[in-house]
Amino acid sequence: MSLLPPALAARVQALSEGEREAIEPLAEDIATWLDGKPVDALRALLDELRDEGLYPLSLRLLATAWSEHLSDAMAGEIAEDWIGTLLHGLGDREAAVDIARHITPDALKRGAAFAGDLGDLLLEWQLFEVATPLVELAATRNPGDAAAQFNLGVVRKWAGRFEESAAAFRVVLASRDDKATQWNLGIAATAQRDFRAAREAWTRLGLRIPESDGDFAAPGERIPVRLPAAPDAPVVYEIVWADRMCPARARLTGIPRYDGPCTLHDVVLIDGVSVGQVQTDKAGAPLEILPYLAVFSRAGGRLFRLRPVEGASLTAEALSPLVAALRARGFAAIDWTGIGPSAAAIGIILPDDTDAAKLHAVVETERGALPLYCPELDEAAGAPQRLPERPLSRW
Repeated sequence: MSLLPPALAARVQALSEGEREAIEPLAEDIATWLDGKPVDALRALLDELRDEGLYPLSLRLLATAWSEHLSDAMAGEIAEDWIGTLLHGLGDREAAVDIARHITPDALKRGAAFAGDLGDLLLEWQLFEVATPLVELAATRNPGDAAAQFNLGVVRKWAGRFEESAAAFRVVLASRDDKATQWNLGIAATAQRDFRAAREAWTRLGLRIPESDGDFAAPGERIPVRLPAAPDAPVVYEIVWADRMCPARARLTGIPRYDGPCTLHDVVLIDGVSVGQVQTDKAGAPLEILPYLAVFSRAGGRLFRLRPVEGASLTAEALSPLVAALRARGFAAIDWTGIGPSAAAIGIILPDDTDAAKLHAVVETERGALPLYCPELDEAAGAPQRLPERPLSRW
């Protein structure tokens, strides 16, 4: 730590080398040393701490700095550094959201310009839920600001308030012709089933949309869609394959595993901004992953998970005959063995118009000696529940 006096630098070095040093008193001593020094000293020190991977110490200094009397410019830097360290440095999205919520009241007090800039940054980082109050203040105070109205349309879109989203994007288009705004208007119009308005938006972008009765596209290319998982799932999102139906919709062809908002064959509304890529094979180009916005229409059906008893070692080869038998009987089934952080082995969709007893009978007949259990299916079929000696994980 070239900037710090020798005694403080030695304590930071010891922390870097793994020695146990209480963060709080060290951060307080550094803050005392920084008091009265130019803000460039804080910037340089934070850069050095990040380079050393000393995030807990840098985060404590950022928290202390936020509580000081800062100019708007410096407060913006601190907020970006604080949230960005958690989100990108540590990969802790939940903590980043918590800090964004923590600083929002003070950020709002700084006025519409500061709120708008911070809200714009949070949108760039896809922290939509915490960007909303900042974006709303900026849009309310500056109704003629196209950038603020565009951001308002974005947060309304992610909140599922598509009528308000479309209204905001139309305000933007009244002052400028913008491709991103046209695309978002197409999404919002599609969500409201205003297919004429959606077709007009896509056409202005140069897309050729087939005409049809009430709808306006046939199934297109296969795409990966990012779906949110259930709150208690071991992942935040999962990627599921779908057939794209138009610029804003896709029909799921994969079986979502983690109890998100939709299931196999549901039609979902998708955003147009990629959240990553997947490589399908060595020769092919990577495919853009598009995020889920809302369910457009439901196909119905209930997911059942056949889970292995704890400690059981199952392979795809061992499960292949059961999966094949389920599919031969008309059930959509997928083998999840070896995929993801949990032990779920086979997922099966029971259509709404099919008696659970029929699926139960197939499973019991074809399972053989495989150590697979599904108490939920036993219950739905009115059969005695077979339980392993130890409780099953839901996943």
